[in-house]
Amino acid sequence: MITRTIFDDEPDTIMSGVLVLLHSGSWPIALLVFIASIVVPLLKILALGVLLYTAWRGSPRRRLQRSELYRMVEFIGRWSMLDIYAVSLLATLVQVQSFASVIVGWGAWAFAAVVCR
Repeated sequence: MITRTIFDDEPDTIMSGVLVLLHSGSWPIALLVFIASIVVPLLKILALGVLLYTAWRGSPRRRLQRSELYRMVEFIGRWSMLDIYAVSLLATLVQVQSFASVIVGWGAWAFAAVVCR
């Protein structure tokens, strides 16, 4: 996300947002954003990798656990859309073209494509 004001342009990432929240004293929100935006997608990719590997091998073991893992990934996965919601909300609210604007970067589009189903 790029925030443009009269004075300068400021690019932001998920981690820079977490650090800003942490330094401003909003550690519960920083923790929530970190977990929802970094930990959950990484665990989701890891779990899907495990499921893909075991399906590729044709492993008959632990089918119940793998189906539970898939259901858990399906349920928790939608919460990783927190970033896209925040960026779209900011982009909508801060569109005063002469003073400030928020531009959604390519990373947000790629992130949305990965976490959407």
